[in-house]
Amino acid sequence: MKEKLVSIEEMAQSLPRLPASGIKRLTALRAAFANRPAPAALGVRPNRAGYHLAPLEVRIAEVEAIAATRPEPVKTRVQALPPLSEEEARGIPTEALYFDRDWYVRTYPDVAQSGIDPATHFRECGDREGRNPNPHFNSRLYLAANPDVAHADLGPFEHFIMYGIEERRRLRPD
Repeated sequence: MKEKLVSIEEMAQSLPRLPASGIKRLTALRAAFANRPAPAALGVRPNRAGYHLAPLEVRIAEVEAIAATRPEPVKTRVQALPPLSEEEARGIPTEALYFDRDWYVRTYPDVAQSGIDPATHFRECGDREGRNPNPHFNSRLYLAANPDVAHADLGPFEHFIMYGIEERRRLRPD
């Protein structure tokens, strides 16, 4: 059995001027060893009854055509609602800026049962899970009012604290 197995390295060493890597290397290996047993890693499989592969040139042309077509990235501009007026900004409750440990534990009893510090839980996974840090800040509503924040590297509450307040972002879409 061992004598029948051919390693990829052995096959590659027997081909002169074989490209170092990429699709051309794979194509050359397939072409050179199509009539001999080859490792499955090369993608050479025995023909099944009634199943015939297209000629090698056709397969290569198909792969190159697929590789040549790269879809244009979709560019959509997501805009937040207009910034708050001075009066609206003053209307944001100060409590919305802080993490409320007692409220968080009461609202999410599984956190209390886990024994993890509530602030640590929120920072490490609660924010990503869509949990809210206090009764005055709703992550889902903040994202609805500011859809561009969904593409930021920060969670909604972190964004609000670090940028949203200064930019006078809305807490809700109303």
